[in-house]
Amino acid sequence: MQSTDAFDPTDAQDTLTRLWAVLLEIETPSIDADFFELGGTSMTVVKMLVEVSNTFHVDVDVASFLSHPTIRTLLPLIGITP
Repeated sequence: MQSTDAFDPTDAQDTLTRLWAVLLEIETPSIDADFFELGGTSMTVVKMLVEVSNTFHVDVDVASFLSHPTIRTLLPLIGITP
């Protein structure tokens, strides 16, 4: 299993930005944009967290994400320091 230490912060941010753009069917989101204000739903949260788990090998629970619904605040939850 790959550690999140292997991810460059810029690469991790870019990966999350692309993931959100695809899931939310939007152009490139700001790293400070709120997932729900961009159109995210409970279903897209679950899909996104599954992708985060598969990509970064870290589990982020829904409650934690609800308190940190931006890319900037999600990065530390997956062990990446921006």
